[in-house]
Amino acid sequence: MNVAKPETGDDGGSSQPGSGSSNPRPIMARCLSCAAQFPLGKLAETRDGRCPGCRQHLSPGWTTLLVEEAENIETLRQAFVRALRRMAGLPGTLEILPDVILEDLDAIPWQRNILTEPTSLVDEIQKVRDRLEGLDPAIAVSDQTVDEANQLRADLQALSNRFIRLGQLLDAHQEAVGIRDATAGQKARRIASELAQEADAVIDRGRPRDVANRLEQADEAAEAARQQAVMHPQTETD
Repeated sequence: MNVAKPETGDDGGSSQPGSGSSNPRPIMARCLSCAAQFPLGKLAETRDGRCPGCRQHLSPGWTTLLVEEAENIETLRQAFVRALRRMAGLPGTLEILPDVILEDLDAIPWQRNILTEPTSLVDEIQKVRDRLEGLDPAIAVSDQTVDEANQLRADLQALSNRFIRLGQLLDAHQEAVGIRDATAGQKARRIASELAQEADAVIDRGRPRDVANRLEQADEAAEAARQQAVMHPQTETD
């Protein structure tokens, strides 16, 4: 029995629903040194790893990987989007759910720097620690001042979210440089969970002493992240 095949256009491509010929817009990137914006694919064209604006190296010591991944991202992204458009445009009862795709994108540590993020976190930890000054360390924060308890809860939750992002950043760094059996990412995720628990406890019967102890552990997790960055530097040469 003969099976009918989808018709094709003059260019040999399928004329099925959802097979639009327009390519996705290019992914844009920004240089944090000069704020110049440019298509990510430009890095694959120039292959020198430099900002098209200020000409500084965008990832010193990692030009080869930078160029390769820029090329991969743009090529694979266009193929991925085209495939999704074709499937979404097909007749029938199939619906593609984007939840996991969006979650994967959200897990990427956008605009984070493995060398500066730990130091930035230490500064934020100190700001939370400063809030404890003047409070009796042995008496529940909520018994001393409700407003301060609410603010501490918000600050601790914000720190927890930062450490979640730090864990993702450490995982990406570990994969990029080929580190095995690193624990800094695990420490960051663990302290993120503990800070979230402490945030809820502050509203209940949490004491400044308990918060201070948790902040000490947060400092240790940030230092572990810094050590991973220092002990596994970028060693590739251009």
